[in-house]
Amino acid sequence: YPIEIHSLNDFDVVSSVGRRNIVRDSNKGITGWSWGIHSGSYTLEEVEALKVRAIKIKCNEKSASWAVLMRALDTNKFKPNTDYVISYDIYSNIGFGIQPSIRRGDAQQPIINNFETKTVSANMWNHISATGKSSTFSANGQVIYFASNLNPGDECIIANLKIEESVTASPYS
Repeated sequence: YPIEIHSLNDFDVVSSVGRRNIVRDSNKGITGWSWGIHSGSYTLEEVEALKVRAIKIKCNEKSASWAVLMRALDTNKFKPNTDYVISYDIYSNIGFGIQPSIRRGDAQQPIINNFETKTVSANMWNHISATGKSSTFSANGQVIYFASNLNPGDECIIANLKIEESVTASPYS
C-alpha cells in the first residue's frame, strides 16, 4: 500500500510497517516446534485459527519436573545489547502467566531472558506483546522457550508468532 508522508511526524508510521520477522516459517503449523520434557505427555498439532496454520498444545500427563515448549530459530539473527519485541496471539482454556525466553540451542546461556510476564485470559483470544533486551552471548543455535505449567486437559493455541528488532510490535504480516 502506498503511504503518503505529510510531515516528519508521520515517519514513525512508515518505519514500523514491514519490519522483518526473525521467526522464519511462522504460521506453518508444527514446523519448527517441539517439546523438551522430563516426563509426562504433551501433544502438538496443527490447527487452523485466525485464518492461519497455528499450533495447538495439549497436556495429557503433567511432567513431574519440567517441560518446555520450544520453537527453533535461525542462528545469528540476534544482535547483542539490542531491544526486541515478541508478539503472538494465544487462546487457552485456562488463564495463566506466560514469559518466553530466548536461549542458545542447548538451553543454557540466555540471549533474551527478560521478556515481561504477561497474563493469558481463559476462553478468549489474547494478543501478547512483550519487550526484552538481548545480552552479550555466544551463538550456538537460538530457540524460544515457553516453560509449561499445564495440567492434564489444559490446552492452548498459538498463532502469528513474531519477533522484531524494536520496542513496539507491528501488525503480523
